[in-house]
Amino acid sequence: MRRWTAPAVFLAIAMVAGWLAVQSATAQSPTPSRAEGLELATPVLSARRVPELVTQTLADGRLRAGLDLAFAAPALEKSKTCLVVEVGPRRLYEREAALPLIPASTLKVLTGVAALEKLGRDGRYATEARLDPQGRLWLVGSGDPLLATPDYAATAREQPQLFTNLDNLASDIVDTAGIRSIPGGVWGDESRYDSQRYLSSWPATHASTNQTGPLSALTVNDGFATYGARLVAAPVPAHNAAEVLANLLRAKGAVVGSSGTGVTPAEATTVAAVASPTVTDIVGQMLRASENMTAELLVKEMGKRFGTGGTWAAGTEVVRTALAETGFAGEGMVVTDGSGLDRSGRLSCGLLSAALDRIEPSGPIAAGLPVAGRSGTLAGRFVGTPATGRLRAKTGSLNFVSGLVGFVDTSAGAIEFSLLANDLPDPAARGRLLQDQVGAVLAAYPNAPAAADLAPLPPAPPALPVRSG
Repeated sequence: MRRWTAPAVFLAIAMVAGWLAVQSATAQSPTPSRAEGLELATPVLSARRVPELVTQTLADGRLRAGLDLAFAAPALEKSKTCLVVEVGPRRLYEREAALPLIPASTLKVLTGVAALEKLGRDGRYATEARLDPQGRLWLVGSGDPLLATPDYAATAREQPQLFTNLDNLASDIVDTAGIRSIPGGVWGDESRYDSQRYLSSWPATHASTNQTGPLSALTVNDGFATYGARLVAAPVPAHNAAEVLANLLRAKGAVVGSSGTGVTPAEATTVAAVASPTVTDIVGQMLRASENMTAELLVKEMGKRFGTGGTWAAGTEVVRTALAETGFAGEGMVVTDGSGLDRSGRLSCGLLSAALDRIEPSGPIAAGLPVAGRSGTLAGRFVGTPATGRLRAKTGSLNFVSGLVGFVDTSAGAIEFSLLANDLPDPAARGRLLQDQVGAVLAAYPNAPAAADLAPLPPAPPALPVRSG
């Protein structure tokens, strides 16, 4: 169809120009015009008579040609790929839009949309410390994915790091509540969610390579007992959290007994609490740093509050329901976790594009996306290119799987795009190259002469008479 685009455009130009000529002739007045004697610098049948149409057609054509070239690489011959590109109501490019593919971490965009819808933009987690009559201090897990100590937060690649400061809770227990002796020790309560640490369908390497720490309703420092040069997951996250709080209390002069885990007795009373950042901020950090644990704990929290319990099965069902309630058509969507670590998940570029349609380019999801050359997982990407500072997108990467979903700010408006690639010829490099090529083409849009440069030229002044002598 594209080979007919140029003839159709010029036919349209001719028709519009002809109509303009007829209108001009009809409107002529017998009264001499001040421009009488002036010659038109732009012929009636000229592309300059319809500059916006020509500019848009050229820009769209160059974008399609550049994207076609990126996908024509021989290395992608056996790969499965999809791409949807839109600006406003116009779809500029479509490639296998309905093809269901492994989304990897681009799924976090949908998790974020559902979390904001169900948990509320200004919602917060509250982790409480409760004291029972036996002298035991209970640290009650709320599912807060950002609960951490300052020294752990300082090890994050991006600074300053957003976190819920457990040391503040320790200070409130000692200084505000005046509790300086805890003979029964600190006990961790993770009963808000189930005790499944990792999804059974995840490859075992996800745990061994610390793609996420062990999940629990009570995790501190992402569930790692040792961190810094080497991460070591805590065998029992709730016990680890109790030990961490106990040590913080001892550092403030409190006498604390040994730690344990269990369910908080009903007669225990709250003596202190620490609130998390807002759900908006939590979702933003999840997207920027692609935090897998945060995504999974958000899913379990949705399951706890709005489903049958704090489980993956309940949470993912709530995610699907929340998306449907926002008008999102989920045909062909398979969601088994919140992070995209599960290779059984399926999304299409069409579904991701529909999700982007419901995200304001200046809203909380878009604001949380990594920015090319500036932040998060895109901090070292697209550096020194036109995409720097203008491309905002969620990356996705598993072995032989690649994804990039988000926005590019252009003079024609915010471009929405959804790119997925599966069955790539190598684990990571080819997918990253495809992302770079697509991002470069989108950042160049609209690559065409400005409409003002094609506008009709003013009439040429009459030639001055030539005087002899």
